[in-house]
Amino acid sequence: MRAITQLFKFCALLSMCLAANAALATALSRWDALPALDVLHVQGPDQGTRVCPMCRYGYDAGVLLFVPADASADLVRRWVAQLDADATLAQHPRFRRFLLFTGSKPGAQLLQLTQSKAPNWFVVQLDASALTEVQAMLGMNVKGQAVGVVFAQRRMLWRFTSSEFANHAFASGRSWQRHTQEALSVLAWQYPAPVSSNDPDVPRGGLWLAPERLSSVIDLAGQKAFARMCWTKRRHLIGVEHESRRGVQWGISDREGCIQIRVAAERTTPIEIKLQWLSDVGKVQYEKLQVQRNQELLLPDALEAQDVTLTKFLQQTPVLAPCEGCAEILDTLPLIWSSTSRIAAHDEPGEKLVIEGQVRSKDGTARAGVLLFANQTNAGGVYPSGGPSGGLSAWARTDLEGRYRFDTVRPGSYPGQSIPQHVHFYVVEPGCALYFIDDVEFLDDPKLLAAHKARTKSRGGNGRVMPKRYGSGWHVRRDITLGQGVANHSNCAPMPIGE
Repeated sequence: MRAITQLFKFCALLSMCLAANAALATALSRWDALPALDVLHVQGPDQGTRVCPMCRYGYDAGVLLFVPADASADLVRRWVAQLDADATLAQHPRFRRFLLFTGSKPGAQLLQLTQSKAPNWFVVQLDASALTEVQAMLGMNVKGQAVGVVFAQRRMLWRFTSSEFANHAFASGRSWQRHTQEALSVLAWQYPAPVSSNDPDVPRGGLWLAPERLSSVIDLAGQKAFARMCWTKRRHLIGVEHESRRGVQWGISDREGCIQIRVAAERTTPIEIKLQWLSDVGKVQYEKLQVQRNQELLLPDALEAQDVTLTKFLQQTPVLAPCEGCAEILDTLPLIWSSTSRIAAHDEPGEKLVIEGQVRSKDGTARAGVLLFANQTNAGGVYPSGGPSGGLSAWARTDLEGRYRFDTVRPGSYPGQSIPQHVHFYVVEPGCALYFIDDVEFLDDPKLLAAHKARTKSRGGNGRVMPKRYGSGWHVRRDITLGQGVANHSNCAPMPIGE
């Protein structure tokens, strides 16, 4: 009998542990939708009724502060003062402030401390079932501590704890200001005009039909091929529009700040999409992009921040002489980075040419985040803008596997000269080194004489390639070994752009 009793105790303990682990596993993350909670309003506009905060008010913005019902009067007084400290939010009609007592109904003394005539102030009580749901939502025990959540459009933007909230300067601190302003920015972006209808099925804002939990994969074709786009490592809400899907498809960047957009594996031409996201400085950004499979794009959170960050990195990047033209190419940096880029426009006269390859360190490790600049003449052997750095040109940034691709036309030889067809290449390892490497030269070019072919060239690897037919055009592979044959080059990890 005693053994059976012990077994029951063990099973009960195991069930509690499993339940706790399940709660942690299902805890909400930034941009997840907050659940509907059945709560009793004890003060405020809905006093005496059971109204779900997220159902009626969640598509606006606000803060939920979960407070233990047995908290001391001094702590409750302090927390109420913190919520009232931000005068702008205290008077904002669409920023709702909820004080949610967990456990038993708060006593008369606490209710006296929480009285407010503000129309955006709500005091509610969570019963046992709602409390269990909240603990699963937050992935923590809220019985003995205060936990807060800033939200907008039902989405959790930020979670803070009682230890942070106890700071007397909390409401004037950067974290609070940043996230509450973000909530209002989301509101202005997705739900600028409130719906007056009481019908719960009437859409309220752009995220009304978005999934409860967002994915870092946005599927436009149901295939495994994808384009990868990266912002900073902060998790961003991203909307994608494409003709293959109705409305906006919503996703969230992963821990590396990236999303994957799945496109048809067999598709060889780019598709056009429209992106929208909220930058780190509270601005809504819109971009119309051409994307294709196996492509990586680096998008700035804010164009100003990208310019400043990249300029800072390049100022710290030594130029390994000789490097003719290096100063000029840095004046042509793009705002949006991609591992696939176009040197010549689609309608540029000449035979189509694809140049692609992989960038590796001297030890053979694939290198992501390396910047490549390529420029060339047109099919007639002329630099359209009057000089090598002003010819047909483009930048690319290697993807996670060190790959890159340029689409262009086959260059012509300089008119009246014996110089072979070629494409100039420059390498920028941000924060490490800037240098040129051997040009891409074509082994089937009659001007590339036998004597030249026999001479070994190895600055950045062999640039002499044999073109192969690729549809109606040509394809060459130019792999690059960083620093090979480059004087004064030392191995170092490139600085991350866009963090």
